[in-house]
Amino acid sequence: MAIATGGLLGYRLPENFLFPYFAFNLSDFWRRWHVTLSTWVRDYLFYSIGGSRGSEPRVYFNILFSFTIIGLWHGAAWTFVAFGALHGLFLSAERLWARLLPDERCLPRRAVHCLGPLIMNLCHMVAMVFFRSRDFASVGSYLGTMFLGGGGVRRLDPAWWWAVAGFTLAHFAMYRGFLRQRARALPDWAFSIVLGVSFGLALAFSAREVAPFVYFQF
Repeated sequence: MAIATGGLLGYRLPENFLFPYFAFNLSDFWRRWHVTLSTWVRDYLFYSIGGSRGSEPRVYFNILFSFTIIGLWHGAAWTFVAFGALHGLFLSAERLWARLLPDERCLPRRAVHCLGPLIMNLCHMVAMVFFRSRDFASVGSYLGTMFLGGGGVRRLDPAWWWAVAGFTLAHFAMYRGFLRQRARALPDWAFSIVLGVSFGLALAFSAREVAPFVYFQF
């Protein structure tokens, strides 16, 4: 919506999310997730304090400090700081792993590369628990339920699993450019119908309650 509105006013805005959930590792994830913010922090903060130059401990400090600031940018709460710092720790661990095993053809590096999207999404989901929780007590409760189970587990209706599968396939088709290519090939009248049906489905699946905007927590 922001890109389209900017285009109507004569501005060319960059895409801010480039299908981050199909990234192969967390470094690739942050090149795709919130691109304008991560690029700004990289150019004006990370590089300013030394970037990837200097000793390894200094580089890890630069990564951790930059991502802690990214977390704080999202909200004035310690849970947001923890969200950013946790991503900084994950990225530092990713860098350390590559340093310890520099040969990309070795079996451990190849295995981790194959499992990259799974590991990346797991790390991000753990960090997002901090992002969406009101306090650290809630964080402990959510993480305990995620990894240990318990009486608080809520089972989803089977129809939702089909919905998740459908949205995943649609997201993959968008990621590969299939839907964009097909949409460009449609005549105007057919494109209008598809757009109307898509808008109707979005309304049908939208939440009935208005959730407070996350950045209003400042």
